[in-house]
Amino acid sequence: MVFRHKKTPIERFESHVAVLDSGCWEWAGTRHAHGYGLFHNGYDESGRQRRTLAHRFSYEHHVGPIPAGFEIDHLCRNRPCVNPEHLEAVTPTENRRRQGPRKRRTHCLRGHELTAENTYTFPDGRRLCRTCHVVAVERYKASHVEEMRTYQREWKRRRAAARRAAAAALTSG
Repeated sequence: MVFRHKKTPIERFESHVAVLDSGCWEWAGTRHAHGYGLFHNGYDESGRQRRTLAHRFSYEHHVGPIPAGFEIDHLCRNRPCVNPEHLEAVTPTENRRRQGPRKRRTHCLRGHELTAENTYTFPDGRRLCRTCHVVAVERYKASHVEEMRTYQREWKRRRAAARRAAAAALTSG
């Protein structure tokens, strides 16, 4: 049995909005770990709740569809804000550029200096500390040692079988 809401999605959405003196419409409902509002927008065919980011729902309802490949930027820099006047559809590159202070960080979250040699910059503007990446890869390898050994043994076995088959084909043909 699928639960049906008695209110329309817009009525439910508006019941979670608090208007602040700053002009922001702050989301008072469930929030994502990074501070963005989460709106439960009905149910899918299997009966599971559909969740969407509240600011995206607000933009799509008040302004229109979000163009493919675009993100919604909070002009007010307030992540829980769902005021469509404070939201703008921008490219990912532009959104990263506008974030400003994060681009100018001198150290990663683990304290490694972000130098030209130690930093990989993705085309969309995100940056990756190479030292942290190496540590993460080593941690992954350490936690998957047995899987990797099994894979290597299987690969060597297949390679040896392929060599034997090739040698047999040369001698018989």
